[in-house]
Amino acid sequence: MAFEGFALSQITVPDPAGDVSLRVRHGGSGPPLLLLHGYPETHMMWGKIADDLAKDFTVVAPDLRGYGESSKPAANEGHESYSKRAMARDAVALMEHLGFARFDLAGHDRGGRVGYRLALDYPQAAPPTTSQRTRPIAGRPRSPPRSRCCGARAAPWRRGTTCSRSGGSGPTTSRATPSTAATSSPRNGRRRPWRRFEGSS
Repeated sequence: MAFEGFALSQITVPDPAGDVSLRVRHGGSGPPLLLLHGYPETHMMWGKIADDLAKDFTVVAPDLRGYGESSKPAANEGHESYSKRAMARDAVALMEHLGFARFDLAGHDRGGRVGYRLALDYPQAAPPTTSQRTRPIAGRPRSPPRSRCCGARAAPWRRGTTCSRSGGSGPTTSRATPSTAATSSPRNGRRRPWRRFEGSS
């Protein structure tokens, strides 16, 4: 069963436009590991690997704002309420609420973009970032220019999984990700089973 032994909570985090409530599963023991899901999924996308990760990590898997049972704030001018920056702010506040000032993270798809933003905005909280590059899904347009991701300081846009871990100095990109990461690679428009990637950042 997915997330066996995990607690399911609804945790409120502060936001300039009004508090946001995040649905989150957390469990395990060891260093904190934040898992950020992709579009159009919820934290349940991590179900196949969460139990294994919980053997070595304290796993925290929230629904991002606007997804699942988390708050869905009203859109504002400029759509800042659903920006990667707002989601990164939620993630840091959530981890602080759970007692983690610094943590590792793994993000898939949209969660990966939030991870990039988090690493840029909160370098004291998240270790350097590594990206797992995967093939584009057949029929999908190529990724937009990086200027549309997070601005000129953004790490290169990558489709796939973003992972971060302690050590190093600043965001980097690589074909290999830490062994603590897991992802699926699109192939012929279909997802392959979850598997671990070995390598170093």
